[in-house]
Amino acid sequence: MKKFLVSVFIITSFIGCNIMNKPSTSLDAVVYTKSEKKDIDYLGDIKPILDKRCVVCHSCYNSPCQLKLSSYAGLERGATKESMYETRLAQTDPTRLFIDAQTTEEWQNKGFYSVIDTNAAEEGSLTMLMLNQKKLHPESEGFYISEKDLTCVQNKTELVKFFEENPHKGMPFGFPELDKEEYSLLMTWLDQGAQGSAVKPNETDSNIKKWETFFNQESIKSQVMSRYIYEHLFIGHIYFPTNPTRFYELIRSKTPPNQPIDIIATRYPFDSPETENVYYRLREVTSTIVDKTHMVYEFSDEKMKRYQSLFLEPEWNKAPYLPSYDIEISSNPFIAYNQIPAKSRYEFLLDNVYFMMSTFIKGPVCNGQTALDVINDHFWVMFLDPEHDLSILNNDYLVNSLENLKLPNQVGSNAKPVEGMFGKNYSKGAIKYQKYRSDEYHQAYPNGLNLNFLWTDEKNNSSLLTVYRHFESGSVHKGALGDLPRTLWVVDYPLLERIYYSLVAGFDVFSGSTQKLLTREYMNRLRIESESNFLDFLPETVRKETFDSWYLGTMSKLVTNYHTTTIETAIDFKTENYKEEFALQAIDKFGISTDRINYNKEG
Repeated sequence: MKKFLVSVFIITSFIGCNIMNKPSTSLDAVVYTKSEKKDIDYLGDIKPILDKRCVVCHSCYNSPCQLKLSSYAGLERGATKESMYETRLAQTDPTRLFIDAQTTEEWQNKGFYSVIDTNAAEEGSLTMLMLNQKKLHPESEGFYISEKDLTCVQNKTELVKFFEENPHKGMPFGFPELDKEEYSLLMTWLDQGAQGSAVKPNETDSNIKKWETFFNQESIKSQVMSRYIYEHLFIGHIYFPTNPTRFYELIRSKTPPNQPIDIIATRYPFDSPETENVYYRLREVTSTIVDKTHMVYEFSDEKMKRYQSLFLEPEWNKAPYLPSYDIEISSNPFIAYNQIPAKSRYEFLLDNVYFMMSTFIKGPVCNGQTALDVINDHFWVMFLDPEHDLSILNNDYLVNSLENLKLPNQVGSNAKPVEGMFGKNYSKGAIKYQKYRSDEYHQAYPNGLNLNFLWTDEKNNSSLLTVYRHFESGSVHKGALGDLPRTLWVVDYPLLERIYYSLVAGFDVFSGSTQKLLTREYMNRLRIESESNFLDFLPETVRKETFDSWYLGTMSKLVTNYHTTTIETAIDFKTENYKEEFALQAIDKFGISTDRINYNKEG
């Protein structure tokens, strides 16, 4: 059957009503008003429509059918029936746009199919038919479902069946239909072959050359520094103060600066590049920026000087050497980078702790019940000052803890279920470490902890952060937002590094279920450790009672497994509302205010 496109003006309500009210069980005609605009331009005419009406769902890790409309490359790649977040026993091949394949043909070999080819569904492209269906049935009906749970249709037969069962699931799904002008322009462009081009990257900015030169110095010390920084920034959007509206990714390439980038597409940032020479390059982000994946990091002259003072100028714990890429070493920063002073590593993280927290709240792990639903939906986070963190002050502290600081990401993405059920128990190691930490802090600080142990960020106002966690996403905010939360966190260097390597650097959405389960269980322990660090500032007699009040029910108590520490508090509490009094004193110390709308004092 040949493609049958009817371009008409729908002038009378009679025609409109008959089309709208009749259930659509066939795809015999696509009805639209042909745009009078000549030479429709993708970047000038079409991309603004996609950005305004489509990108909100089709841009992130959980884009329906992995269809990303935030760039022309994503539109050309098309869709796939393979879900990123489905439960799977074994790992699957990664399908990261701009990383794991570079051409449409390569993507089709990975199971992607066109949504803009007008021959694919005979009556029009899949996108045209989806948009047309919304015009026929513009109202939204039924219960809310996640966009990632939509059925991914590949051809006319599947689409007919889908619309017979779901006539009100045209696109944009769950939102109002496109207005007449948008619909006409988009449908005309699609009918004409959907020609387009990518946003042209900026490759002439002098900052690119300066930073690529800095990251690709020949000394071993510089190479180790660059590798460590890359593993913490690979997920970020980097900008230069001289041009703050353009963003870049720090990537690994087989080619040196001043040559076209040949990206090293490894599953993890700490995987072996399997090439003799590795170059750290800056590649511009040409996709539409969306908040859910927008984690901003500044590269300035001041930042470069800071890196030099943190990593290149100090004497290291050992003579610099290139760490092994064996996964048991490379996946654990306490082993791979033990040559770098812990003080340098912690201050690097604290310098941009808002960014670091955002990476594991807003990164790939944020989706649904993958790992982050083991944290509360609202809590405050504070940080231990490096001047009081024993992992910084005592060179033997981390060395003595290495066995108990192992991370579940060392099992890799294809771990078998037996490794999760009966294999190495990383959570038990975390519990042993917490006991060790308690003993060490009790001995080092016999007079107890006070508010001076909390880190104050006078430069970036990140002393206290508020986290909101939703089912499909999360967000981090500076300051004390909302009412006094049920739980508070105090995070030190070993915690911050482990959370990052568990949930960002070492988390693979394409892994098998075992790795995800291990990560989830381990994050549960790290949350308890964070909360325990906060409870150490309260009187010992109320810690267990306070913790138990947060987790009600037999199952909650079985999986939390909290043990009161022996660390003393040196805070002179005036009331029995210990949590609130501590929070208010900390807020006063940081020089911030509470949420004047939502905060309600307890007493």
